[in-house]
Amino acid sequence: MGGSIRALRIITACALLFACGKKEGRFSSSESMEEFTARRTRRGKLLWEISGSKMIREDQISVTGASGFFYGEDGKMFLKADRASFSEDGAGLELEGNVYFRDSAAKSELYMDNLKWDERQQLYVTDNRVRQVSEEAVILGTGLRADKELNRVEILNPEVVSSASSK
Repeated sequence: MGGSIRALRIITACALLFACGKKEGRFSSSESMEEFTARRTRRGKLLWEISGSKMIREDQISVTGASGFFYGEDGKMFLKADRASFSEDGAGLELEGNVYFRDSAAKSELYMDNLKWDERQQLYVTDNRVRQVSEEAVILGTGLRADKELNRVEILNPEVVSSASSK
């Protein structure tokens, strides 16, 4: 009997040590939520805000029916996309599917299939098709680099340019 109790204690101790030694992943299972809003701040300042019809949290957070705002020195810029994804800390924001972006003064609109915010370089980036519509012109092309405020938007390979006078 004493040997059985000792063996049981050893097995229990081993099981506890084994369980304590396991590292748990960031998310143990996926979570979802209907109708929500996510915000990213830095030093108390709002950087962006995205609402969606559905949010799924797995390795990263994915949003369907995304719309919201980027906040900058010039005001807030409206965005809309079929999907948005970002890490739990809000970094690495990517927009996909029917991406629409309007600057704070509503003078320039961008349409594309995807857009990524590169936090390190402080740039919006895509290597895919882009259409920029402004009071001055409509520009179609491939690839885009734009600063945070959309004051400097560069379409890397412009294909068609029509001026406001030719509309």
